Amino acid sequence: MHPEHSALAAAWSRETLAEYFDVASGVPVDQGEELTTLNAEERAVALTAAELRVDALVSALDSRDLARVAVDAVDRLYQAGTTLPVWSPDISGYIRATWAILFGELAKRGFRIHYVVEHVYPERIGRPLELYPDLFAAAGFDYVCPHVYANDLPDAIDAEVTPEGLAPFVDEGRKLAVERAREITTAGRHLAYIEIAPEPGVTDEVDAMVQAAAGTIGVHRDGAPGDGATPRVTLARRGPVS
Repeated sequence: MHPEHSALAAAWSRETLAEYFDVASGVPVDQGEELTTLNAEERAVALTAAELRVDALVSALDSRDLARVAVDAVDRLYQAGTTLPVWSPDISGYIRATWAILFGELAKRGFRIHYVVEHVYPERIGRPLELYPDLFAAAGFDYVCPHVYANDLPDAIDAEVTPEGLAPFVDEGRKLAVERAREITTAGRHLAYIEIAPEPGVTDEVDAMVQAAAGTIGVHRDGAPGDGATPRVTLARRGPVS
C-alpha cells in the first residue's frame, strides 16, 4: 500500500466503536464531507479501513454486548437522520461501512432489531417520506412508515403531503404498513417503523410482533431523539434459532 494510503487507512481505523457512531460529534456528516474531498481510490481505502475495523470490533463482542451496542446505534442513526442537513452518496457509503456492518454481525448471530418510533412531525414530512428510506436501507433495515403508504394511495394523488393533508388516508396506510411490518418480521430482517402522527395504541400491533419472532430485540422510541428520554427495550420470548 502506498504510504499516503497507509496513513489514510490508519486515520479511518478508530480505537473504539463509539467513535464511529458519535452523532453528537458530527458523525456521519463530517465523514461524508471528508469523503467528498478524496478521489475514488482514496475513498475506497478510507471506507474499507472503516469497514474492516468495525468488523473486527463487533466480531470481538459477545452477543449480549453486541446487542447493547446495536440498540444504542439504531437510536443514534435515527438521531442523525433528524438532523442531517443533506443526504449524499458519501454519507450513505459511510453508513454502509459502519452501521451496516454492526447490524450485519447481529443478524449473523440470529438477532434482529425491531425499531419503532412515535415522533410527531407537525408539517414538514420530507424526512420520513424521502430521507429515512435511504438512511435505514444503507444500514441494512427495511423501512416502513404509514404515511408513505398513505401518500402512495391512488385516492391521495391530489392530497397535500402533510400529516393534515394525508389524514383521510392514514388509516388505510397503517393497515398496509402493519402488513408490511409483519412480512419483514416473519422474514427475520431488521425493521424500522416510523409513526409520525401517533395516537394511543397505534403501534401496539407492531410492538406485539417482537414477542413472537425468535431473536428479536424491540426498541421503541417515544418522541425525538436527543430529548433525554431513552427508548424502551423488549426481547422476544425465545432467543435466536441456532
